[in-house]
Amino acid sequence: MATLMVGGIAFAQPAGMGKSDPEAKKILDAVSAKFKSFTSVQSKFSLKIENGAGKNIGSKTGTVYMKGTKYRLSLPGQEVFCDGSNVWTLDKSANEVTITKLDPSNNSTITPQKLFTNFYDKDFLYKLNGEKKGHTGN
Repeated sequence: MATLMVGGIAFAQPAGMGKSDPEAKKILDAVSAKFKSFTSVQSKFSLKIENGAGKNIGSKTGTVYMKGTKYRLSLPGQEVFCDGSNVWTLDKSANEVTITKLDPSNNSTITPQKLFTNFYDKDFLYKLNGEKKGHTGN
């Protein structure tokens, strides 16, 4: 399993909020190419939740494990499993599982794999938001 660290911070958001940054696209394209070269990936992440006005209303940290079209997403209180055909979402507090059929023809469904590949090319604005140095794995 490889660890992937981005040399700059680039992010994508829905289009219509300005012009995309070519330097951010270079970073996103490089991450996408590197991601596609791995057979499996594990990534730790933090998720910042904002309201429509941009006010931070919460955050979560988690880990995602990916191999091909399969993935496992671990968040506090929730686990999500996908075998490439079905998605099981476990709500730990309710001890409840929701099973959803994955529709590969639905291009609007964002999977963890899409976040690391070039899903951002259509309908998203991207810009470079700073630089951070880090250590990359194999």
